[in-house]
Amino acid sequence: MSDMFVFGMIDNGILIGTMLVMATIGGKVKKYRKAPRWINATSMAILGGYVGNAASDMAGALPMGWTATYDVGTGCLVVGVAFLIPGVWRRISNA
Repeated sequence: MSDMFVFGMIDNGILIGTMLVMATIGGKVKKYRKAPRWINATSMAILGGYVGNAASDMAGALPMGWTATYDVGTGCLVVGVAFLIPGVWRRISNA
């Protein structure tokens, strides 16, 4: 196996793992507690993918040094600012 094959397995393993964990949490929270309307398995899977992508990309950047890891993580997370805009979030949650 090449190094890039192993990198791809680790990268997507982290991503899929966080999506599954967050979807499970979203389903359970909605079932057992009074939660905001936007919390459900789908929205939590999206959130898990968002966080998981940042985590897996940062893990991939670790061999390049802390500065590169910080830059990659910041670049991944800054895109989520669009979700703070009410109109964007409303369209996604009502889809």
